Amino acid sequence: MVSLNSAQRSLTTPVNDIGEFSLPLVDAGNYTLLIQLEAREILIEDLELGY
Repeated sequence: MVSLNSAQRSLTTPVNDIGEFSLPLVDAGNYTLLIQLEAREILIEDLELGY
């Protein structure tokens, strides 16, 4: 599962069998990205998109 969160918006999408995912377009801003796989979890905080 993949989650993209900001103060204004929260999106979640599944990860397929080969680790791919797709999110819709989002507005510019600061986000937190969380990627959860079976054996790993990747967290990226203060991710600036669209600047």
